[in-house]
Amino acid sequence: MKPVGHPYVLNTGTYMKRYVPVTEFGADYLKDEHGWILFPTYDVQRRRDLFPQEVFAHPAKANIFLMEEIIEYTTQPGDTILDPFGGTGTTMIAALSGRNVTTIEIEQGYLELQQRIHSEWLDTPDLAEGLGNIRQLQGDCRLVLPVPCDHIVFSPPYGNALGKSTGLDKDVAKGQEAFTEWGKYSQASNNLGNLNPFLFAQAMKKVYAGLAASVPPGGSMVVITKDIMRNQKRVHLSQDCIKTCSDVGFTLTEWHKWKTSGSAQAKIMRSKGAEVVWDEDILVFRRN
Repeated sequence: MKPVGHPYVLNTGTYMKRYVPVTEFGADYLKDEHGWILFPTYDVQRRRDLFPQEVFAHPAKANIFLMEEIIEYTTQPGDTILDPFGGTGTTMIAALSGRNVTTIEIEQGYLELQQRIHSEWLDTPDLAEGLGNIRQLQGDCRLVLPVPCDHIVFSPPYGNALGKSTGLDKDVAKGQEAFTEWGKYSQASNNLGNLNPFLFAQAMKKVYAGLAASVPPGGSMVVITKDIMRNQKRVHLSQDCIKTCSDVGFTLTEWHKWKTSGSAQAKIMRSKGAEVVWDEDILVFRRN
């Protein structure tokens, strides 16, 4: 964990807000032998301080420590951050340090959850003080974009593009419940997570084009992505993302990696001698 003085510090269960600029990504965290950043993989308590229990059922939550670092590194108080795949609203934590946040969410259930979280923050004096504006939009982001913003932060909703991989296995304890929840997460017929790999790639190109039209020249876009294993071969999703973003007007300026804890399925596969992907990529782009 970062030392006291970092903008986000847990103190007896309270989420404390302190603004200290981050000038080098991940500088205050240790790195492993590969140079991967070692963000704390256990963020449950920190999430509980801010979010209701329903959030924990979502199969693809961004690590809060990672999100805090991205927000402090790429944005300033008063900036507007756009998350085109809002999910349970992790990106909304940027509003706690004076940023403005716009989320786009296609699923009604998760939109309502975001709205509930926002309402609870407004009703909590320690969180409401200095809270930035939060705006939640519903719809297919391909149709909603462009949405004016200063910066973009998100993780693509891979879903079927990964062979319906949620990071859990039906044979793992409570895995069935996780798969049931994944079905709830992707109910909308036009949810990008329901597309096959080819259609997903085409859809994401349209999303990136809409994002390029949303952010001004020099504005940043951070994409959190992760390679996968398919038929015992590594599929380099980050490289595909970089190429697509380059085609629509973004330039990759930084590429960081952090070491995840690994899903239950990944741990089982590794115990059987299979190769698994432990690193997650943080791709930092600038609008041309």
